[in-house]
Amino acid sequence: MAIKQVPDTATQVKIGAGGKAHRPGRHHLDRLPYDEFAVEEALRIKEKRGQGEVVAVCLGPDRAKEALRSCLAMDVTAASI
Repeated sequence: MAIKQVPDTATQVKIGAGGKAHRPGRHHLDRLPYDEFAVEEALRIKEKRGQGEVVAVCLGPDRAKEALRSCLAMDVTAASI
C-alpha cells in the first residue's frame, strides 16, 4: 500500500502577500489519517488469514522515512522508493 506524508492538520496556516500560504516555523508532517486506517485493516486481514505480508511504500525525500517508521512500529514491512 502507498503511504502519503501530509502536513499535520493542526498546523496553523497564514495567508501572506500575494495569496501564498505560509506555515510559521517548520511544519510537522504526518501520515494521511486514511492511510493509517488502511494499514490497520490490512493487518487485521493478515491476522485473520494467518499468513501474508503487509508492505508500505512512500515516495519522497528522506523525511518520508518518518511515515514508514510509524508503519514499522505497527508490524508492517516497509520499503521506501
